[in-house]
Amino acid sequence: MFFHIYRLVKFFVSLPFIFINFLCLAQINISGIINTYAPVTAISFNTGTGVTNCTNVRLTIGATRGSATPFAVGDRVLIIQMQGSRPNLSNSASFGQVPATPSVDALLSSAGNFEFSTISAVSGSNITLSTPLSNVYDVFGSVQLVRVPVYTSLTNVTVGGLTASNWDGSSGGIIALICTNTLNLIGNINADAVGFAGGAPVGGGTTTCRTNFFFNSATAQGAEKGDGVAVENPNFARGKGAWANGGGGGNGDNSVASGGGGGGNGGAGGNGGQGSGCNNPGVGGYALAPSNTRIYMGGGGGGGFGTNGGTGGGGGGIVIIQTQNLVGLGNIFARGANGTNGASNGAGAGGGAGGSVYLTVNSGTNTGAKIINVSGGNGGNGNGTGGGGGGGGGGVIRTNAIGGDAITRITTAGALGNRGGSGSSANGVAGSAGVNQTTLSINTNPTCTATITDIAALCSPIATVGDEAYPAGSFGGVTGVDEVVATSGGFSNNWNGTRFKTNVAPWNTFAPGYTFRTPAGTVMTTPADGEFAIATNCVNSYSSDLWINMPDRSGNGFMMLVNCSYQPSVIFNQNISGLCEGVKYQFSVWLRNLDPGNRRSVTNPTGSADYGPIITGLPANIADVQKVFSPNYTGQGGSGSRVCPEIEFLINGAVVAITGPVPNNSNGVNGAGGANTQWTQYGVTFKPITSGTINLQLRNKAPGGGGNDIAVDDISFRPCGPVVGLVSNAPSCVPPTITANVSMDYDTPQFQWQSSVDGGITWTNVGTNSSSYIIPTPSDQSTIFRVIVANSLSSLALPSCRVVTPSIGNFCNLLLPVELLYFDAQKQENKVKVTWATAMAKENDIFVVERAIDGVNFIPIGQVKGKGDSKAKQEYSFLDTSPLKGINYYRLKQIDKNGQFTYSKIVAVNMDCLDCIEMNIYPNPSSSGIFKLTHNSYALEKVNIWVTNALGMIVYEGSMNENSYLLNLSTQSKGVYLLSLQFPQETKTYKLIIE
Repeated sequence: MFFHIYRLVKFFVSLPFIFINFLCLAQINISGIINTYAPVTAISFNTGTGVTNCTNVRLTIGATRGSATPFAVGDRVLIIQMQGSRPNLSNSASFGQVPATPSVDALLSSAGNFEFSTISAVSGSNITLSTPLSNVYDVFGSVQLVRVPVYTSLTNVTVGGLTASNWDGSSGGIIALICTNTLNLIGNINADAVGFAGGAPVGGGTTTCRTNFFFNSATAQGAEKGDGVAVENPNFARGKGAWANGGGGGNGDNSVASGGGGGGNGGAGGNGGQGSGCNNPGVGGYALAPSNTRIYMGGGGGGGFGTNGGTGGGGGGIVIIQTQNLVGLGNIFARGANGTNGASNGAGAGGGAGGSVYLTVNSGTNTGAKIINVSGGNGGNGNGTGGGGGGGGGGVIRTNAIGGDAITRITTAGALGNRGGSGSSANGVAGSAGVNQTTLSINTNPTCTATITDIAALCSPIATVGDEAYPAGSFGGVTGVDEVVATSGGFSNNWNGTRFKTNVAPWNTFAPGYTFRTPAGTVMTTPADGEFAIATNCVNSYSSDLWINMPDRSGNGFMMLVNCSYQPSVIFNQNISGLCEGVKYQFSVWLRNLDPGNRRSVTNPTGSADYGPIITGLPANIADVQKVFSPNYTGQGGSGSRVCPEIEFLINGAVVAITGPVPNNSNGVNGAGGANTQWTQYGVTFKPITSGTINLQLRNKAPGGGGNDIAVDDISFRPCGPVVGLVSNAPSCVPPTITANVSMDYDTPQFQWQSSVDGGITWTNVGTNSSSYIIPTPSDQSTIFRVIVANSLSSLALPSCRVVTPSIGNFCNLLLPVELLYFDAQKQENKVKVTWATAMAKENDIFVVERAIDGVNFIPIGQVKGKGDSKAKQEYSFLDTSPLKGINYYRLKQIDKNGQFTYSKIVAVNMDCLDCIEMNIYPNPSSSGIFKLTHNSYALEKVNIWVTNALGMIVYEGSMNENSYLLNLSTQSKGVYLLSLQFPQETKTYKLIIE
């Protein structure tokens, strides 16, 4: 007879709503801070895995805070980008604005992205994940890793409640948990004011009330802005303009103070109120657009101006809860804090915005009346001539718990702050209400399609000049040699920096991977043709104000400022090797005309024209050149003497595209312009006909003359797409088919399907060169699949020329012969003992132990007879008396009496390490709470032991003085515990389960 043990195997995509089914265990009490936080300082993938295969993602983390529980293998974790949105930086009413839906075409627009994963390995500060990343993350935009405890029993949030560590600029601000049983809210879950910080007051200034939307951190003309999803920048730290969803600080002078703006999230913050005689209050933080894959903390309120002005309220934090059932009378809070009041003619500060609560209840119902409150904080009151602060915007609530007892959901905005009462001071403005949604998209049954789309905006950067710089050769096998040219006929980097008065960088620190060749000799005191400099900000250039005031494109990095030569001259030069035949690449640059436009150009043609690619005379080995990004040119005409620059794109010395005249600011007067000129991206895409090496250049085309000056930033070369997703909607196993729909312009797409039974460590080729693959059934629950796609058969074997999909797990309900509880192998002197245990079984025949030295080519080394039909746990072991030198890989093949079989996971034992200490814990899980600990070292005199529960409390302490030790936790409740063993040279941590 066939086995009658049903086991539900689910494929969990990397989206925020993950559900794991476990047996109900004893209840547990939780309170305080349960999450461990760490900033992510680097993200890397396996070398040579291709463009989009992010399996075995490794995160490098900084110092941890919050809970004392360390990150460990098997932990569920949250990856989230806290900041990174790119705000408008013009000194206008648009300052600080961010798109309602953040663009995905740049890493710095990935703020709010989040997803769950599981830790598969921990090595010091390196954390390896078991799943690919679904979203784009940029570590320069404050990415953090949060340990999410998983509770498998009735879980009580006690009277003390749960809270979070405050956001400190790199980590914190989040409460997240998963309960696969029932979550009982006795106490509250409180993330009030743990989000983005509010701005501080600033006093002093001059007798003039400035209209500027931003000041740097040293200028006392405006109070500090509240923090938000844009990365903090000291060049824009103060003043009335909002900073994304952070409220603007009130402007003022030495006697009059305007109020700060409220922070934003689901709703916008309210503006502050004017001070008496100074109508320049802080602008309210902008509203953001949450989604199933984006979530935000509340923005901080802006500070009130004045020595005695108020401090902006902090924004509410983030709460993410996933539970099977929800009961109790406790509440969930993520409210923004009130802005504080001004004193002695000080202005009131803006209130912080409400945070975000994402609550998923599998049952869809709630028991017991509750409140979820993400309201914004009130604006602070002004004093005397000071204006009132703006109210914080309401936060975001997303929950599917609409059945059962009612949950009161509060997303109201903060109230306005009152004016001081003297002169013409004014009240602040209330914020806007937040977002209240009663549906969640829980993606537990996705479609069975591998969709490949050609999205140039998601091209992976190889090397970029500017503040988003990547080291040369950072993409696959493609390498680059990057330099800015300073040779005869080119450009000389001879300025001494006096023309760029703030944050001038040393020439050799412009960007990683770039060098600057500067001829020895003259140090210029005024700009001259054929020279460039590297700077963060450009201010008016010498007496006639020939250049506009402006920062670099992102406002927090560097740009190249070029005074073009009279003859065509190379600005940028890069050699790229290792290109792939038939793959589309993109070469682009961001440009901005430095001319304020107070004299118009005689060379600017009138009318309009499309300066597209040049399709004749292309260099050998280059095809399909297409223009991207650059808009059509609209001529200005004019009768002045100034010239607009034009930039040529060259491949292997041949011009393939021209930008056309880069317009100046025709409305500028005496160098005060610049608001009407914007950074504009120009670029081309092309395909190499064969693999090889190319040279890329940017060259000035326009003749010399006044006005032929340009700022250059973010030069990039990228392989374009495809972006690949592979998921499944097969409802059964009869038999499931995975199909790859190729929707990009590969001329001759080739396919190689692969499967893995060890979690993606090793892969075996399966199927044929086809866009679809039929999964054989029955299929082992641990088997995962992927497909490699390339433009030619030869490229399938080249990591830099192929696309590897994220893996898909077995996605249907399978009838399995044996439920394997654990499988392990441990070194015992010069032998290896392999152990495993099964749950209920029927018609179980034989277990075959297999071994491999390379982790791929397994051979059987022994077998153990199964115990047939069983309704109880059965334990087995096998002793490998002749292991091979080096790393030995073991797996188990279970064969049913009808011939069907499944494989276990793969475990490894290193037989080279004679002095290594290896610990064996048996049984684990344990139904009795008693564990036997053994290690392989006979030289150790003492090993200290301590065990902590899920709350971080020590429940056992002891020491083992021999190779064997009996750890008795029989008095402890069922659940998960952390065993720490202190050896002479290190401390090792293991997870124990009492069931």
